[in-house]
Amino acid sequence: MTNSWVNWAGDQQCAPAATAAPGSPEDVAELLRRAEAAGQTVRVAGAGHSFTDAVLTDGMLLNLSKLDRILHVDRAAGLARVEAGATLNALSAALHPLGLAFPNLGDIDVQTIAGATATATHGTGATLQNLSAALRSVELMLADGSRVELDEQSDPDGWRAARVHVGALGVVTAVTLELVPSFVLEGVERPVPVTDVLADLDEYIDGNEHFEFYMFAHSPLAMTKRNNRVELPEQPRGRAVDWFADILVSNHTFDALARLCRRRPQLIPWVQRGAAYAGSYRRQVDRSYRVFASP
Repeated sequence: MTNSWVNWAGDQQCAPAATAAPGSPEDVAELLRRAEAAGQTVRVAGAGHSFTDAVLTDGMLLNLSKLDRILHVDRAAGLARVEAGATLNALSAALHPLGLAFPNLGDIDVQTIAGATATATHGTGATLQNLSAALRSVELMLADGSRVELDEQSDPDGWRAARVHVGALGVVTAVTLELVPSFVLEGVERPVPVTDVLADLDEYIDGNEHFEFYMFAHSPLAMTKRNNRVELPEQPRGRAVDWFADILVSNHTFDALARLCRRRPQLIPWVQRGAAYAGSYRRQVDRSYRVFASP
């Protein structure tokens, strides 16, 4: 397809009439004027990690990855003004040396800040809100190229809509974030019998800042993951260890096994039991964003 777009999961695709990657807010305004003149609708694609059809269009599709700057940081107030196309990972890595961090992240950090907040991306943690809760203001560009700044004081109703707008209000060009002091997390992963997890589920949830578990249909074991703040120095893993655990095993090996099981479904019980036992104990102590995004 000409100008084809497909999301990360491969379950959503479209063929927009035009695509563009503006390098400034002024470029965005000009593109919106062109789209209006041509009678085209405009949608914005972030990193494509949504499973929904929110981006699909036969009009103009914008990619804001070039609008990725940190515009201003107020370390004392914990505020950062950033452009819409900056990714969660890039922001986290740049803000950590300044002593700031997101209070919560999901296990994938390649999303743009505008896309992640607009779709209510969240992490774990029973007492923590989704990523849009970190927003303190949103700069929206309207169809005529004008810009409006929305926050709770200036327009309470507009602000509530803008925090999780799924692209329906306009093109986000910048946001102001309220962050927390940077911190270190201890992440512990270990297999636990499913019956034990379910029997003590409330204790697991209430006793950890972040808790999640994965069940394997043909195994008595669940893979549990607990993340908690610690007053310890960060202990980053080596690149070789990261590549082996996160790329070779978690991505390529499991992908190959999934493909094998599609061809030979009779192997599914054996593969799932093996995968559950393969998930042995692992402990990681590192910067919060590295542990959040560790599979």
